[in-house]
Amino acid sequence: MRGVKKQSLAGKITSTIIIIILLTFSLAPIVWMVSTSFKTTQEQTAIPPTLIPKNPTISPYIEGWQAKPFNKIFLNTLIVSMITTVLCVVLASLAGYGFSRFHFRGGNFILMLLFVSQMFPTSAIIIPYFMLILKLGLLNTRISLILSYTSFSLPLCVWMLKSFVDSVPKELDEAAHLDGASPFQTYRLVILPLTRPGLISATIFTFLNAWKEYLFALTLANRPEKWMLSVAITSFIGEHATSWNQMMAVSLISITPIILIYLFLQKYLVSGMISGAIKS
Repeated sequence: MRGVKKQSLAGKITSTIIIIILLTFSLAPIVWMVSTSFKTTQEQTAIPPTLIPKNPTISPYIEGWQAKPFNKIFLNTLIVSMITTVLCVVLASLAGYGFSRFHFRGGNFILMLLFVSQMFPTSAIIIPYFMLILKLGLLNTRISLILSYTSFSLPLCVWMLKSFVDSVPKELDEAAHLDGASPFQTYRLVILPLTRPGLISATIFTFLNAWKEYLFALTLANRPEKWMLSVAITSFIGEHATSWNQMMAVSLISITPIILIYLFLQKYLVSGMISGAIKS
């Protein structure tokens, strides 16, 4: 018994040490980001570096936000992310319901194509996207980013929401049909309420993807007035000098909406992941 207790204690200690190490590696960059955002221009490059600012100041937040047209950039990012999210969730929800409840020729092949489309790295398709957007005359527009981001997130959202619809018993559909409900009424009154965790999971996934994407934002909207936040933040990196304190300050401001969304919808995200992985 003593040997078992010693092994159990040793296991707990080992697990605790591993967790502490992982948390240190995960949180250290964030702590350093917060620290740098309150440093003066002189202290940000001081040697040896300081973790706690000697003369903390909020000027990097003010100067960094005013250095670029961040009010417009923030609005651009918000509009593109929200429209992309609405498009993806609405289309994916309808498609998921269709693939789950209506069997038609080529349905499995289309689902497989959607799955395969996720295997291509974005760097491999950036040139075709650029040429297509250029020929359509949509370069440096929000529409180009909305179309691109929707095409990225939609396939996975379709798969995700199809699995949620699959988990809803078909007997509920049949009961709704017996009561005289049309397929769309069944979708709206029966399927949507029962797949709410999946809808929220798809919403968070799509919004985060659009909010933080960099490569396509840089390529398809390279004018300062059309920048997304991810591109504007990297503009602080100069040829001869980099305003690290301003860059970290603006970065912290840009992730605030993401943190708020996660805090408010965390329970739905977790339940959505669990429910989506289980089929009845």
